[in-house]
Amino acid sequence: MISAGSKPQLTKAQIAERDRTRRLRSDFEFFCVQMLKINPKSKELVLEGRQKGVLIPFVWNKAQRRTWKLMQELIAKKIPIKFVILKARQVGMSTFFCAYIFWQMWRQTNYRAGVVAYEAKTTLNELNETMATFYDNLPENAKPQLRAAGGKRVSKEEVYFNDRKSRCLFAVQKPKAIRGVALDGVLTTEVSFYDEADEFYGGFLPAMSEGASSILVLESSPSDGWFKDTYFHAKNGTNDRYALFIPWWMCDDLYIRKTYVSNGRLYDKKTRRRVEFPKHIKLQQRKLSKMRQAEEGKDVTDEQMWWWLTTCENNYQGDEEWMRQEYPDDDVTAFQRATRSAFKTCMEAVNRTVTISNSDKFDIRCGTLTSMTYTNPELDQQVRFEPEHRPGYIDQEKHPGMFMFRPPVAGYTYVLGADVADAEGEDDEDGERAFSAATVYCCNTREQVASWRGHIDPTDYGDELVKLGYFYNTALINLERNNMGRLTEHRVRTQLRYPMRFRWPDLKVGPEKLTKYDFWQTDATTKPLMISGFRQWVRDGLFLVYDPWLQEEMMNYQVNKGRFGPARGYFADRIIASSLCVMAVEQTEFRYKNIVSAAQLPDDLRSASGMAIRVLRSKMPVSVDKKELPEEFDEQFRVKDIYDEMFAEMV
Repeated sequence: MISAGSKPQLTKAQIAERDRTRRLRSDFEFFCVQMLKINPKSKELVLEGRQKGVLIPFVWNKAQRRTWKLMQELIAKKIPIKFVILKARQVGMSTFFCAYIFWQMWRQTNYRAGVVAYEAKTTLNELNETMATFYDNLPENAKPQLRAAGGKRVSKEEVYFNDRKSRCLFAVQKPKAIRGVALDGVLTTEVSFYDEADEFYGGFLPAMSEGASSILVLESSPSDGWFKDTYFHAKNGTNDRYALFIPWWMCDDLYIRKTYVSNGRLYDKKTRRRVEFPKHIKLQQRKLSKMRQAEEGKDVTDEQMWWWLTTCENNYQGDEEWMRQEYPDDDVTAFQRATRSAFKTCMEAVNRTVTISNSDKFDIRCGTLTSMTYTNPELDQQVRFEPEHRPGYIDQEKHPGMFMFRPPVAGYTYVLGADVADAEGEDDEDGERAFSAATVYCCNTREQVASWRGHIDPTDYGDELVKLGYFYNTALINLERNNMGRLTEHRVRTQLRYPMRFRWPDLKVGPEKLTKYDFWQTDATTKPLMISGFRQWVRDGLFLVYDPWLQEEMMNYQVNKGRFGPARGYFADRIIASSLCVMAVEQTEFRYKNIVSAAQLPDDLRSASGMAIRVLRSKMPVSVDKKELPEEFDEQFRVKDIYDEMFAEMV
């Protein structure tokens, strides 16, 4: 019997539930495992043995657990958490800090937070969806009340728990995005790309709380500028923030590809492909093992290096510099790679001696090209063929025109790549009018022979390209048909009926499968393909560059977060045009002749073209007549002894 004024006795189940609730409020890792669900990456689904699309509990990986350990040390010392994080791709740090902010909003009242990203359509939407997934999969009796009456879904602008008066804003980065807002926790991602970062952080940091549950996170991949300076200030202890670097080789629970041993040889467990490492990869492994021994007392395993090598081949077109930027080995070389030109490793191969043909030695005769679509052409419907050709340079910044480095040679094969600019400068951050540009490449001599650039109407640009194409032995034209390029495409194909046009390949099948469409479509997938191909050609001596302005563009062209782009104040139209030339060679008789061996192992081929890589390493057999193969290859499509002999002589 219960006496008056005494508390009722709790059952074992009630006591267990009470203790669990208390632990959920005090133990962050326990809360993540018990309450939060995530939409995992495919490798996590494989480990779980589940079907794609199934949510799984948020179980921390090694990088996340390491971060929480450091956070606990700061919390114990009552030091505000302020991190500057340099990380590899797909480590899960954004998810981790979203969960921390969500936990603080769930466990207490009046918690104010913000999540800021550089782009709304990608990162910010993903982070918002992460928060929404957290909320949607909470047990019904543990779900806070949303702001809207009867609200069941987190909005795109904020997460607001009405019964706790806690909120989290989502904002695209701008200098005054969250200025003057008093916040307890802020997660800022992609910081390397922020505009006027000093003004942005100065707008809200003075009003930000520095209590026990406050947190400020600046995370990004490496890039020159404000983030680099802030990271090293934190590393050197010259500001109130803490630098945290998460290398890929420390995350052996994420970055690993299983192998097995058979007859003393190593094979890929999934593809059954034999595992072989070039010498420079083994040297890299020994270097990384020393670093990991100092941190964890472990070596970097073969399975980790095999993951690195296959990821580089499959996702980054074999470009090791790009791979090292996305998955840095250490925090010093990471920034060095991020700040230099995407072409820096191959600029030594660029021919810097510019020689323009003397007009006294080569006679250019003017001609008239008449459109085939007009039945009664008038004078203004005729195209005058008068290419610019002088002993000195013309001013392409003021007047459209062509530099000629080599005149056409009878019987030679030429390709022409063309970048089409909009009427207003889409490529230019300052909104200036953009340039159209074209490059002519000789397949026989493997060199740039002409360069055209200028401000011009897209339709009129088609006339210039056709004139230039006919001048160089009816060169194969490959122009970029994005946006205003449709007008140039229509002019070249339909009105002027130029015969030699690049055919768009079906990249899902391979370069041999051509579609019904003409010319090149640039997108997030094909741009790295074409730029990487051009870079490899320059590096391997297959594309001699004579245009000094193209050289300048190359020195100021960078890779940031896997995306190619010019540095601020520079253009990339000549690079795009030259890259289109490389792609066009695939549809000439020189398709296989520009493949070279740049590797230590006989079977490890490096193609000068990204599309040729797809052919060489495709799972589908290459349908090519053995008689059509160049002398460099044997019947198994491998490099013959010509290269073995060359390497032997070098040794």
